[in-house]
Amino acid sequence: MKLIFPRVTDHRGVVPTDFTGIQRVESTSQFGPLGEDKEVEYFFASDASAIIEHTNRVLYLEDDDVAAVKEGVLSIHRLKRSIDDSHSREITTLKMEIQQIMKGNFSSFMQKEIFEQPESVVNTMRGRVDFKSGTVILGGLKDYISEIRRCRRLLLIGCGTSYHSAIATRQLLEELTELPVMIDLASDFLDRNTPIFRDDVCFFISQSGAP
Repeated sequence: MKLIFPRVTDHRGVVPTDFTGIQRVESTSQFGPLGEDKEVEYFFASDASAIIEHTNRVLYLEDDDVAAVKEGVLSIHRLKRSIDDSHSREITTLKMEIQQIMKGNFSSFMQKEIFEQPESVVNTMRGRVDFKSGTVILGGLKDYISEIRRCRRLLLIGCGTSYHSAIATRQLLEELTELPVMIDLASDFLDRNTPIFRDDVCFFISQSGAP
C-alpha cells in the first residue's frame, strides 16, 4: 500500500493563488491508496510500538491535528491555521523490530521496564530539555504559561501510576510555583461534584494516551 499527499485545491478543483488567509481546504491533507489495489487499512495508536507487528510505516499527528477516515481516505485537518504553518505530514518508516517490545531475556515485563528506565528517561527528555541553556520546553504547556502564572491553585488528576506520578511531583511543583497543589483520583473526581474555580488550573494525567 502506498499513501499519497494530494495537490491542494478548492471545492471546484482549482488551486487557489490569491488569498489573505488559510482556507479550510488548504489546512487539510488527504492520504489514500495508489494503483489498482484499493484496499487500505489504518491503525490508530498512542505509540508506534503497538502497531509494529502490523506495519512499519507511521504518520505522527502534531498538536491541533484532527484525523478522520472516510471511504478509505485519511484526512488530517489543522485546527489552528496560519500561512507559515505547514499542514503536510511525512510518512516515517520505523526501524524498530518487534523483538524490542517483547519480554526478551528478562523474567518479566516489570524487570524489563526497570532495566530500561535510564533509556526511557533520556527519551522522555529528548527535545524538551536543553542542557546547554538550562531550559525546559513543554510543547503542550507553552501556549498557556500566562494563564498558569495567574492561577491560585494547581490540581493534578490521574489514576494508577499517573496518580503516583502526581504525588511524586507535588513537592517540586509547590516549591517552583509557590502555589498549593491538590491531587485527586480521577475516579473520585468524576463521581463527586468537585468545586473548580475559574482561577484553578487542572492537569489531567494519562499513561500512554489512555483516557
